[in-house]
Amino acid sequence: MDNAVFQVVLLSGLLRYGKIKCYIKRKRDRMTTKSERKKLIVWGIVTMVVIAPILSFLLGIIFGVIVRSGFAAGGVMVIVFLITFLVGLITLISGLSKKESVENDN
Repeated sequence: MDNAVFQVVLLSGLLRYGKIKCYIKRKRDRMTTKSERKKLIVWGIVTMVVIAPILSFLLGIIFGVIVRSGFAAGGVMVIVFLITFLVGLITLISGLSKKESVENDN
């Protein structure tokens, strides 16, 4: 008798776990579709304002020290800044142009 009770409890626990897992998956999928637009916008702005200047400065200084030329450092800074700034701008524009999908939870 104890074995049958254990099996019923185990089976109900597994069913509950499956329902919880399904609920979490639906919630996660809905969150990613709703907030994907915001993620792209935030990452685009962060890339343009924070990552591009810091990365270009660090790479330019390192390259300038290795080559021992200030003009080469400045050139590398400009090139790296423009590339990363454009990547951030494309990310921002794709986030702004993306439409939010609203799903009903019925």
